[in-house]
Amino acid sequence: MHIALSLILAIIITFGIGSIITQYNVPHDHGRTDGHATILEDPALPHSLQIALDDGGNNNPHLFQVPVNRIMQVYLLLFLVFGTFPLVFFVIWKLITSRFRRESDKQLSKAEIKYPDLLTIIVPAYNEQKSIGRCIESLLNQDYKGAKEIIVVNDGSKDRTAAIASQYPITLLDLKQNVGKASALNEGIKIAKGDIILFSDGDSNMCIDAVSSMVRCFSTYPDADIVTGQVLINKPEKFSFINYCQMIEYHIEQEIVRYLQSLTDEIVVCPGPITAVKRHVCDKIPYTNNTILEDADFSASARENKFMIKLDRNAKIYTNAPETIKQWYKQRTRWWYGNLQVWRIHKKWAITNPWMIYSYLSFVTSLCSLVMILVMPYFMLQYGDIFDFMLKGLVCFSILMLMNSAMISIFLRHNKMLMLMVIPYMIIYPILKVFVLSYFYVLYITGIGLNIKHGTRHIKAR
Repeated sequence: MHIALSLILAIIITFGIGSIITQYNVPHDHGRTDGHATILEDPALPHSLQIALDDGGNNNPHLFQVPVNRIMQVYLLLFLVFGTFPLVFFVIWKLITSRFRRESDKQLSKAEIKYPDLLTIIVPAYNEQKSIGRCIESLLNQDYKGAKEIIVVNDGSKDRTAAIASQYPITLLDLKQNVGKASALNEGIKIAKGDIILFSDGDSNMCIDAVSSMVRCFSTYPDADIVTGQVLINKPEKFSFINYCQMIEYHIEQEIVRYLQSLTDEIVVCPGPITAVKRHVCDKIPYTNNTILEDADFSASARENKFMIKLDRNAKIYTNAPETIKQWYKQRTRWWYGNLQVWRIHKKWAITNPWMIYSYLSFVTSLCSLVMILVMPYFMLQYGDIFDFMLKGLVCFSILMLMNSAMISIFLRHNKMLMLMVIPYMIIYPILKVFVLSYFYVLYITGIGLNIKHGTRHIKAR
């Protein structure tokens, strides 16, 4: 019922906005003239999806016998369907269901905890001397009352990670060679004694009640095999535009996408910084080096094996985010190209999961958008009045940008700095993502692959 209502409202709003944007009609091969502006109608598209272009006499330029106006119509339609509509639909769905979910979260926070005999926390770390101390302290200071052990797996770090970790009352597994995160996690699992194993990252710090909240979630849902929490970004010490863009991105991901996935127990990725599993899951599914994104690969295998994954929105962890474009690109290389690898390896499951399909389509639409960005200057030159074309295009873009910004701002209202960054984020960050996603997708579909340096290892990612 909620999904159907959200779908109907999203269609009305999206194409209502499309109608406002395109109120002048699209020039075509046939039509009428009103004053000095040429107003022509295209019966092949809904009236609300037609674009106004006063072209100074060059009514309908052609490119290889295809009307440029037709190309612009198709692009606008694709933008509305794959860009604006999903955001509107997700936001409405979230708003409609949030009241009921808040009550569920409150009940979960008050539920009785059934403590396991022992809980193990495994933290793989590679060159994390700046943050490993804070990570371990956040784990030691948890309000969790049950028995727990903390295992830090030093994955052949070249800095003081092992020396710093050894100063705390934890178990240090000191690997002399860098074997990669997946193998490091498996080494930690081998010596873990807990009935529940919680995975975290050396650059992250958990909120004080995160562990107890996740164990409480297991107690409330006895059939749950995996419980995952929410990942947010530590506030940067100094201003970094790319860092604040990621803070907004993370908020959107947690507050909308993962929230909606959790409504139907369709969590796609159990993030490395905060995921707890029952022992039998690890016995059946080891972490692998089949992809460069081990947590997504592990999650896909869990879903294929019908393990139940629950999202605990009360369990939160803060992680460090890249502060430069170079660091961001390196991280997204692993994330986004790794997602394409997960799609290929788990395709039989992925093509049946709407969230995986939605994720894959983001690569396709990014490539289409990149092509349009590159050819747009040529299209502009086909019209007589370029200035008028640009002005109307700017108006269309501004309306869509403001609407999307308003949608996102609903979930950032408690953070004034992020609210101020929404419009710059909407202007710049999506374009940056389009170029990077398109590049990765071309390398993937052509089979060229990527050469990646991960730790001390050099990986050829196909």
